Amino acid sequence: MRTLLADFSALATADSMLSALAKATPMRRSPLKEQIFEHNWHDIVYDRRYVAVVSGEIVDDGGTIANWLKDNKAYVTYSSPVDNGGKYAVTHFHVLDRTTEHSLVEYKLETGRKNQIRVHSADMGHPVCGDVKYGNGDDPLHRLCL
Repeated sequence: MRTLLADFSALATADSMLSALAKATPMRRSPLKEQIFEHNWHDIVYDRRYVAVVSGEIVDDGGTIANWLKDNKAYVTYSSPVDNGGKYAVTHFHVLDRTTEHSLVEYKLETGRKNQIRVHSADMGHPVCGDVKYGNGDDPLHRLCL
C-alpha cells in the first residue's frame, strides 16, 4: 500500500509543479484570446486523463461507466441510469495498481461533467480517497487523491 500511495503522491507533486510553471509563464491575456480558447476547448484538449487513489480493491481491470448526472438543490451531484434531465456522462477507467485496501486508477473522460470522476467512483463502490463530499471517510494522504 505504501508504494501505491507514494506513486500517487509523486504524480500529484509533478502535476502541481506543471501547474505552477504554467501559471508562472508570462502570457498576454486578451478577451479575444480567452474567448477563442474557451470556444475551442474541446478541440484543443482532446484527451482528458486523470489518476486517483480509490478506496478498496477494484476487481475488474477496467471498464466504462455511463449515466446521467444532475445536481440536487443542495448542489450534490447524483447519477441516474435513465435520463433524469441531467447531462450524459461517460467515464472509462483502467486499474494501474491495487492492494486489498486501495486501487490506483486512471480515468479517461469522454465528457467533462462536474464531479464526474468523484460520482462515478462512488457509484462503483470505490470512492476517491479523501473525498469529503462523495467519499467514505478513507483519507490516507489527508487530501483528495485525484
